[in-house]
Amino acid sequence: MIAKFCIKCGAEVVSECENCHADIRGYYHVPGVIGLFEYNPPKFCHECGTAYPWTATRLEALKEIANQTAGLSLKEREELSKSIDDLVKDTPRTELAARAFKRLMKKVPAETWDTMKPILVQVVVEAAKKSLGL
Repeated sequence: MIAKFCIKCGAEVVSECENCHADIRGYYHVPGVIGLFEYNPPKFCHECGTAYPWTATRLEALKEIANQTAGLSLKEREELSKSIDDLVKDTPRTELAARAFKRLMKKVPAETWDTMKPILVQVVVEAAKKSLGL
């Protein structure tokens, strides 16, 4: 039986991409068989590349924090916000984004990092996690 709402955040459960309607690849439960791994839902649609709602919400929150960060110029806040998009995708720009993110985070209050860190852990790719020390 598929749940109607997420037990963690209360959002309505979606089983297909809201953009292209492709089925979301998920955990397959076989009754009576014990699973030995933790399921991590995909961040992006395998058909169209659109961020799933749980990814989009985290990205929006990180960008809001970046845009409200004290100690940075407007240009630096924009650079910090832009780097977030590259931290969640494993591309040649990921390492560049991680460097920019680290450089800019050195200029901000510690509580900004404390606010962003738990969200980053959930959404950034492994390469970025290593670079950022997550």
